[in-house]
Amino acid sequence: MNLPRDPENEQRDAPMDRWAMFLGQTAPIGWAQIEPFFARGQVIHVGSSLDLVEVAVAVAEDDKSRVAAWMSAGDFGLLPTEIARHWVSGNSDLWGVVVTPWVLVQDRSPSDSSVD
Repeated sequence: MNLPRDPENEQRDAPMDRWAMFLGQTAPIGWAQIEPFFARGQVIHVGSSLDLVEVAVAVAEDDKSRVAAWMSAGDFGLLPTEIARHWVSGNSDLWGVVVTPWVLVQDRSPSDSSVD
């Protein structure tokens, strides 16, 4: 049975669908997987105080005000070389999600606060 489409409900449900999609795509990631994207300048560091899925949704929706606020607070931006050096050691609990063309990565290690 095909029910009539309700564009208003579709618009309201779209953010939840996007959130669920990114949640399903968020996974542990190792430096070997990140490195080629880092070399191309496509890795975004997401601070440990933020929700990685929420950030992915904001980036996908081009929510400039939220992204700008995170950038101003130092919680979002291109992966700095000093953090990349720390991640190369392999002692970090890294999680990532792709929001084309970016790879958003967050260190969920307890010691991450000392590197942010």
